[in-house]
Amino acid sequence: MSGINTAAEHYYDTMANSNLRHVSHTQTVRQRLLALPSAWARAVDIHSGHAPEYFELALQRSLQHPLNVDFNIYDEDHGFNSLKMRRLFAEIGRFERLKLQVMNEVDCRRLPSMLSQASPLLKSLNLSSKPVLARNGEVEHRFIDLNVNDLFAGYAPNLRALRLENITLAVVSPLFRNIKSLNLSYSSTFFVDELRFWYQMIASMPKLETLVLEGVTSKKFLRSGNAFFGGGVNPPTICLPKLKNLRICGSLAGIANAYLLLSPPDDCTCVFEAELTDSTDGVLTRHEARLLGKLWDNTAECNILYISYNHDEVTLLTRQGLRHTELKTTHRSLPNWRTQAEHLIDLLFTSGKHDFCRLIRTVPTLTLNVGCDIQKVERIGNALSRLSPVKQLTLTEDSMVYVADQVLKNWVADREAKRLNPIYMRCPILFPELEHLDTKIYRGRWKATEAGYEYLEWRDGVIALFELSVP
Repeated sequence: MSGINTAAEHYYDTMANSNLRHVSHTQTVRQRLLALPSAWARAVDIHSGHAPEYFELALQRSLQHPLNVDFNIYDEDHGFNSLKMRRLFAEIGRFERLKLQVMNEVDCRRLPSMLSQASPLLKSLNLSSKPVLARNGEVEHRFIDLNVNDLFAGYAPNLRALRLENITLAVVSPLFRNIKSLNLSYSSTFFVDELRFWYQMIASMPKLETLVLEGVTSKKFLRSGNAFFGGGVNPPTICLPKLKNLRICGSLAGIANAYLLLSPPDDCTCVFEAELTDSTDGVLTRHEARLLGKLWDNTAECNILYISYNHDEVTLLTRQGLRHTELKTTHRSLPNWRTQAEHLIDLLFTSGKHDFCRLIRTVPTLTLNVGCDIQKVERIGNALSRLSPVKQLTLTEDSMVYVADQVLKNWVADREAKRLNPIYMRCPILFPELEHLDTKIYRGRWKATEAGYEYLEWRDGVIALFELSVP
């Protein structure tokens, strides 16, 4: 029953005889499949591994609600050249959303004729290819000679969403102009032919509202016109005036160059996910730092910075108005989060080493998820104090619960000495213009007084006034 989506499996788990969930008896399969609520039948995966009775029943069930089902069909053993697949293709004209997986070269040749049976109802098409590794370890991409003009004009005039995964069409159709959502996903480096296809396809879709590019990992990605068009000039910027959502995944080089080429509108939501492919120790190289600076220089001026460290990533988040720009870099080579935290602090706040501080600009609101090490907080505070006046500070970390608890214990035990945790004692010094402080337990505002600083905190109905003297 693994073909039904997760919601359906949860539904089966709650049934009285859920212990029979994996039994392929015809009657059991029939009862459970037909009992599936139509609202949950959003995705039906059918392949050759399913029992014949389930295969036919799943098909019948999906046909009862053809407009509410993502019809995903594939045959891992025989591809499109099987009786089951032919049976399925005879029904694809009844679905709005269709997902096909190409298994071999025979499938590539058969796909155009198969898709010719799609109906005008088709609004979403997902074509994927099973990754095949070449001798050099790279993933071989499927190049499909698909007559897209005939397909889109005669059989899918209402297509609005297209996703290609490890597949490159041989022809870019002018009929793509009505598509509003495009997802291009590749498992390895773009090749020159794919770059040309990438550019031409996006340029032919002026109505795009959502664009996702995955696998933009080539260090030479659109770096020069010579590598792209064979000429001496860079390709012109693509005009996408209606673009609302942009997501690019790959290397910093790919992201920076792709972003500059696309030049999205100011109200476009941008999400960038970058792996530091140029590095071996999880630290930005000078080349990557320059590319990141180039990227940041072409985004809106940031007024909120969110920095989060965990076991495998660091996230920088900036917002201004409707713009939302996110950069996520994954450090897979670092052994543990402690080592990584040290690397990331050097990466983000040591201006002499990587010249990264200039990218932060003015940051009046700051959220830190860096643990409770006073040395780390001081290093961050000292770096940021040279950059911008931080007025709002949020410290988020599980260990902060312990830190805040110790603050309260110290305050109660030695109230006259006003011994508080060094993090809180140093906050007014590290951030002289700090007005608001928020942690998992304590939240409040700082106020300068002649004696030092007053901190009014409230959380869970508890209100207290801390007077912090500056040493």
